[in-house]
Amino acid sequence: MRILTLTVSIAAIVVGNEGITRFEDYPVTAIFKGTPALPKLRLGDRLFRTRIREGAAKGPNFAGHYTIADWGCGTGCVSIAKGNFNHWITS
Repeated sequence: MRILTLTVSIAAIVVGNEGITRFEDYPVTAIFKGTPALPKLRLGDRLFRTRIREGAAKGPNFAGHYTIADWGCGTGCVSIAKGNFNHWITS
């Protein structure tokens, strides 16, 4: 029984590694070099407008053209907004 369990475990590891997505598989092909535009804020984003605007002003920090702005909201809590200078989503 132990040999069967070991064999199945090793087979699962070998087969499972082939389907893992890696960042290296998706290289950034174009990096934004222009001046970052101000984000278009929605009604719900107004509470976080300063942090979103500060993050947008720094320019892209993910995948060459996306910006992820983050701020603390208490112990063990972080809120984020992500955008590509056209649309922002607050989480």
